[in-house]
Amino acid sequence: MSDAFIAALAKLKADIPPIRKTTRGQHGKYADYRHIQSKVDPILTRHGFMWNSKPTLEPFGDQLRFVLIYALTHLATGQAESGAFPLQELDPQRQGSQISYAQRYALKCVLDLKIEEEDDDGMAASEAPKRERTRTKIPGPDHERLRHSEPPDQALIERVKGPAPDARWDEPERERASIGDKQRSRIMRHLGNLSSHDRALRLQNIIGRDDIDSTNDLSWAEAAEVIKILEA
Repeated sequence: MSDAFIAALAKLKADIPPIRKTTRGQHGKYADYRHIQSKVDPILTRHGFMWNSKPTLEPFGDQLRFVLIYALTHLATGQAESGAFPLQELDPQRQGSQISYAQRYALKCVLDLKIEEEDDDGMAASEAPKRERTRTKIPGPDHERLRHSEPPDQALIERVKGPAPDARWDEPERERASIGDKQRSRIMRHLGNLSSHDRALRLQNIIGRDDIDSTNDLSWAEAAEVIKILEA
């Protein structure tokens, strides 16, 4: 890279302010791709840079692999910071989420963006105190069954939720629950040879969220999806 490109890139990065997390997700707020673009595009134009990305197929050995290619191009020199982010072949709905995540992650890394929480102090101060939730104590054996994502018996359901005409293990509730130990073991069997950082990146890529630091951040349903892809 030329000195002119490096100098221009340094000035560009110095001019980009921290990006606020404004989009609410399952595990808290994050800065989505369109929001980041709206903040950095005017600055890129002012400094003579252009960002572009698109999903495509590229040669990989004797085969083709599905990737997101991206480039930050300096118009005056024609030089660019570019790369390819590997993508999974998923159904169309999840594919869109994965591509959006890859675009966000690539742009964040190339520009070394600082992503910060919004200042919610004023909002929190204006809200009325919330009633503390009552937690139901689960006895030892039943607690262990729940911790391992195993269905509780009918007596436990009635103690916690009260009797119901057809009280069964609620599958949607199970999908929102935290990852189970059996699921964690199956995931680690495939990813255990990776560093914790690379393992987090792999999980983020599969799920399409950049707030995953370990398997502990996965829901039951997300863990099931990760296992399905890893064992395919």
